[in-house]
Amino acid sequence: MTKRTNEDYSMESRLIYGKFQSERWDYSKHVIPPMSYSTNFRFPTAEEGAAAFGDFAGRASGEHTDSFRFIYDRLDEPNKNLLEEHLAMAEGGDIALVFATGMAAVSATFASLFEKDSEMICHAPVYGCTYDLLARHYRDRRDMEVHFADLTDLSCLDELVNEKTSMIYLESPTNPNLVITDLAALVAKVKELNEGREKPILTVIDNTFGSPFCQRPLEFGVDIVIHSLTKHIGGFGTVMGGAVIAKDNMSKQMGQVMQLRKDFGGSLSPSNAWNILVYGLSTLSLRMQTEQVTALKVAKFLEDHPKVFRVMYPGLESHPQHEIAKRQMKCYRGHFAPGSLIYFLLSGRTAETQKERGMAMANHLAEHAYSLTLAVSLGQIRTLVDHPAGMTHAVIPPEVQAAQGIDPGGVRMSIGIEPAEDIIGDLERALDAVPE
Repeated sequence: MTKRTNEDYSMESRLIYGKFQSERWDYSKHVIPPMSYSTNFRFPTAEEGAAAFGDFAGRASGEHTDSFRFIYDRLDEPNKNLLEEHLAMAEGGDIALVFATGMAAVSATFASLFEKDSEMICHAPVYGCTYDLLARHYRDRRDMEVHFADLTDLSCLDELVNEKTSMIYLESPTNPNLVITDLAALVAKVKELNEGREKPILTVIDNTFGSPFCQRPLEFGVDIVIHSLTKHIGGFGTVMGGAVIAKDNMSKQMGQVMQLRKDFGGSLSPSNAWNILVYGLSTLSLRMQTEQVTALKVAKFLEDHPKVFRVMYPGLESHPQHEIAKRQMKCYRGHFAPGSLIYFLLSGRTAETQKERGMAMANHLAEHAYSLTLAVSLGQIRTLVDHPAGMTHAVIPPEVQAAQGIDPGGVRMSIGIEPAEDIIGDLERALDAVPE
């Protein structure tokens, strides 16, 4: 009888078990991978140590090496290394690099691949800290050109792309208003634009809102995927982390990111890597399935409420890119997976009234709700509520927020694993308290 391999099993099982034995770390006698806490690793000879540094330099240059040796925690470490193997598997990639936070992963990717005298096109809106990094540190302080654009209309690329364009960066769904970009169409457009270019334009996406359970952009031809492991993948709101993932054809670029991680730091701690591997990834499918079933019920309740003006949730037919979402947001079994994030606007369509009502609802939930928590972040087992205009996206000027579709009173919800009736009950009481 032919022995079955890991690939013969479902991805849900593989997220739990991973590999019984990593090529880089033998833990085959353990049911759960052990936790490693050594910052440095022993060499039997000086020659072996020199060979280890040579191997690392080769990988940082994008080369494939036959051997692998641990040297120092900031470079590589067993728990992080095993997590990287599992993340690459989950996302459908070949190479993964983990970082201390999601923003460390974003920053390392930009610092490595967004070069001086080049330009970037960034879909708007994006997470507030990402916007601040690009607008303040790259555009204003380093005088590097960043074009914020609406990539739901890809014709804008015909005007924005020039010989200096090196990267197109986006979130899909976007933070906070859940706008979706057609990834297959974007990749096809960039392929067309890359014809005859000496240095191709890279496509980079932050897939945090989708998670690998709902969406795997590498399957559509996107070059590089970034995650905040703090969110859906970590899942419990207890540890932070970030990741950059790609296929083998990006080995040179990923080597540059790895080299920067070595020099600038920002490495993920072994204990955080172990927690994300053992608790986060292994329960990702279970949590996401539960959360998105509840999210659809909550979204439908909000859509029918007279005090709610609009609900943005990819699972609703009213979402402007619902059909695109159905094509590209799919779980490992091929079913539609619209995720667990909801963005909604209250009635009252002057900017002052919108903001007042949005904050009034958030304040009522903070004081009276049991199954919802007013807090930033997302992707946790607890349902979280955020007022983006004043919280996660406050660094973006109000006029820019308005241009990017961030409503002054918009409310973002990250649905957890509580029963839908508890969440809806708390929302209903909060909406009743919102002034007419």
